[in-house]
Amino acid sequence: MPIFQAADIRDDLDLSADAVVVGSGAGGAVIAHELARLGHDVILLEQGAYHPTSSFRSDPQWSFENLYAQRGVTTALGLPPVLIPHGECVGGTTVINSGTVFRVPGRILSRWQAEHGAEGISSSALAPFYDVIEERIGATPAAWPALGELNRVIERGVQKLGLRGGPLVRNAPHCVGCGACVFGCPSGAKQSMLVTFIPAADQLGVRLYSEAVVDRVLTAGSEATGVAGRIVERASGTERARFTVRARVVVLAAGAFGTPLLLEDNDLCGTSGARGRHLHIHPAGGALARMPETVAGWRAIPQGYMVEDWADEGILLEGGFGPPGVVGLMVPGFGGAYQERMRDYDRLAAFGLMVEDRDSVGSVTRLAGRPLIRYALGRDDTRRLVFGWKQVLRILFAAGAVEAYPAIQGFDVLHGPGEIDRIDEHAVAGRDLTLSAYHPMGTCRIGANPRTGVVDANLEAWDVRRLFVADASIFPTALGVNPQATIMAFAARAADYLHRNRDRYFPA
Repeated sequence: MPIFQAADIRDDLDLSADAVVVGSGAGGAVIAHELARLGHDVILLEQGAYHPTSSFRSDPQWSFENLYAQRGVTTALGLPPVLIPHGECVGGTTVINSGTVFRVPGRILSRWQAEHGAEGISSSALAPFYDVIEERIGATPAAWPALGELNRVIERGVQKLGLRGGPLVRNAPHCVGCGACVFGCPSGAKQSMLVTFIPAADQLGVRLYSEAVVDRVLTAGSEATGVAGRIVERASGTERARFTVRARVVVLAAGAFGTPLLLEDNDLCGTSGARGRHLHIHPAGGALARMPETVAGWRAIPQGYMVEDWADEGILLEGGFGPPGVVGLMVPGFGGAYQERMRDYDRLAAFGLMVEDRDSVGSVTRLAGRPLIRYALGRDDTRRLVFGWKQVLRILFAAGAVEAYPAIQGFDVLHGPGEIDRIDEHAVAGRDLTLSAYHPMGTCRIGANPRTGVVDANLEAWDVRRLFVADASIFPTALGVNPQATIMAFAARAADYLHRNRDRYFPA
């Protein structure tokens, strides 16, 4: 499969295929590959640029400029504002995520079936798709020594408190622990779409166009017939050509922001009122701690360990670490005090948490031609965040921390575990928390009918036939766990549905 880049295109393109897929991340790459494997002609379009593994530099600035949407500063407006970094490159967010692999909890699927019309979507029905996905991406528990001293520290605290913790399952079976997961894995050990499903699609004849900005979803009556857009150099913003792709099936996999905005721009799928609404993000926080020994957190899997004692309550503790320019944003103080703490960067440990957002309200829409993301943190979600934060602090102090930095307004530095209970989860306001999020979901959710959702249980749009959605926007609620494997499983399931019904969607 040639990966066409803007520099390769000199004339306008008029293309055709059985299926056109918009977006090359977890959903797009998988459904494109699976449709091709089943014998269908597929064109895959990606707005971001193509960067092979050999180009990755473990350099945050380079990665933000080349691999991330909006240079990594996409933000949901609210109190507090929430940073939501996500990928925009061939391979999508799988190129710059932490590699964590989970299956969706059965309790979530049961709720979807009972409340959202997700018929036929059960743990047993999804299991065959997960099995294939996990084998292909090498899903296996993170291992020592790549976990590094950073995760030894966390494990020490977890074991001292008698909690249920352990290494996370990741798609990096040969990880060397260089700590650069979120900047593009320079060793190629992380089995992102860039090094798995996209190269495999190469052998199946899929044509991939990078730097392809889709503006229009083409329709005839109530059926999708293709897409149109522009080839735009990412680095310069120069438009080099226009393209049209005619296809029997259109698949949108541009993510929980890109997909609803494309539908809004084309005034499609608005009947339910759910387009662009019901945004879930798994709001996340974390704490740093200064340890008495050298930790060298940059020589470890940043997100390699988890604690699941409160998972049924929608609270999951997971690791995280970063380079000085990122970690330094969480270190409190000014002048000499700040410099002293940063001089001990090699002694800093970090651990984090995220919650399954339940009473928060989020949306994405256009305002004056630009994306507008709103997110109002709910009271119960705030309470569970702060509760989880306190458990993170207890783990760090149990591991021997000298002092901890919670990144909660009014609690800049804690000097011992006895100070943790001063943080009252019933009193701390959302605006006092420093939050980020990495899992936008829900903005084109599955619904039982056209009044409640954008797509049906097979991921076909209620309002526009032959238009499918295969990304995290289809999830009716937050998953409570990292979503990449579930996005892939749903995409593979949709490809299977399309092929089983090929006489309808791909008539001879």
